[in-house]
Amino acid sequence: MYDNLMESLLVLVVGMAGVFAALVVLAAMIWTFRMIDERLNKRRIQQYAAKVESKLVDDVVNDEL
Repeated sequence: MYDNLMESLLVLVVGMAGVFAALVVLAAMIWTFRMIDERLNKRRIQQYAAKVESKLVDDVVNDEL
C-alpha cells in the first residue's frame, strides 16, 4: 500500500513540476515577445517622428486624431 502511495506522490510531483515548467516557458516567451514589440514600436515611432519633422510627410497627420 505504501508503495502505491509513494509512486502516486512521485507521479504527482513530476506532473506538477512539468506543468509549472511549461508555464514558466510560456511566460518567458510572452515577456520576450512583448519586449521585442515595444522596441519595434519605439523604433517605428522615432522614424515617423523624423519624417514629420523633416516635412517629408504631407497631409498624412490628422490633427483630430
